[in-house]
Amino acid sequence: MSFNSLPPTQTLEISNDLSLIPRISLLLTIHRSDLSVKPFDEWQFKHSLINFLKNKTSLSISHTIPEDDINIHTYKDLKKRKRDEPVATGTLYIRDLEFLNEKTKRDMLVVGGDEEEVGVVEKRFLEWRKGFVEKVDGINLNLEGVKFRLNAVLNANDDFDGLKKSWEEFYAFGNRGE
Repeated sequence: MSFNSLPPTQTLEISNDLSLIPRISLLLTIHRSDLSVKPFDEWQFKHSLINFLKNKTSLSISHTIPEDDINIHTYKDLKKRKRDEPVATGTLYIRDLEFLNEKTKRDMLVVGGDEEEVGVVEKRFLEWRKGFVEKVDGINLNLEGVKFRLNAVLNANDDFDGLKKSWEEFYAFGNRGE
């Protein structure tokens, strides 16, 4: 299979038993939503987030995200932090995107060649990714009476169109006035 005809949700096999596996990487910032000063429990937060993603049908993730795909790092001196400052940061990886291939095959009408089919799959993937980030951003999680707000953004390195646009703007407008 050529590189141009490979959908963004399929694994690319490379020589010597190496492969490139597609994934989505979200950067997470966790804030307190209430006035409590109870300690932040990373393990509880991970499991609460996994349950939310599994049970939320509008996110259309048909599999459970492993605990290892969520990395949470708390800040030191949480009691000394201001209330509007985050208590933790982290990363959420979604590595199994096969459910998008099956959904697209189910929903897609007969399309011309492989190039057009890849374009349709890529467009659907980008729409789903944008919607997923919007739905995860701003959710509130309640951990034993303590409320937390989760902000999520797509990792800038994973947004090829955004990187391309920023480079085009930089080279088009960056040298003016120098």
